[in-house]
Amino acid sequence: MIILKRESTARVESSREVFTPDALRQLKHEVNWRKKVLDGQDQKSHEGTGTFRVRDRLQDPGEMRKEMKQYEKDLERGTPVKLSSESRNALWKKAKRLKDEFRVGMLSQDEMHPVKHREIVENGVIKTAVVVDKDKMSENKSVERNVAWCKKNDDKVREFKNIMRTLEPDHPNVTDVERFRPKKKQGGIK
Repeated sequence: MIILKRESTARVESSREVFTPDALRQLKHEVNWRKKVLDGQDQKSHEGTGTFRVRDRLQDPGEMRKEMKQYEKDLERGTPVKLSSESRNALWKKAKRLKDEFRVGMLSQDEMHPVKHREIVENGVIKTAVVVDKDKMSENKSVERNVAWCKKNDDKVREFKNIMRTLEPDHPNVTDVERFRPKKKQGGIK
């Protein structure tokens, strides 16, 4: 049994929002660009015809400074922190528990996108086309069932994604829950 101490990193990090790698990269770019502008460094023109000093053209440098401070706060808030091995282990266990919980009732790929095969003639050649079977989707009530599943599991999925971004901040697909979607209906013929 793990006893989480006051403000334990594992407990705080499991509910803390962590930004995607692209969002963090964009925030860093915004902060760095504003620092350069406010420091009076020349900037390249978009046309590539030279450089110019943006600071000289600013109407309100104080406003840009305020924006930069806000970006810095956002960057600090959304950047994953270094974790102790105990905290990492606790988060991995929590992520696994959450994954096991939200997979219950998750529609399979076959239920989400049932297909049927149709023969078509193209340039005198008979070919088989695979199309979504809308009648079967309607019959299975796939859309309604998936919406209900999403509502039920929204908090678990959100927490799972934040934990995974904290544990694997450089892995862009780590938060993709579709990789856990079963191929065929559970208990059905496989």
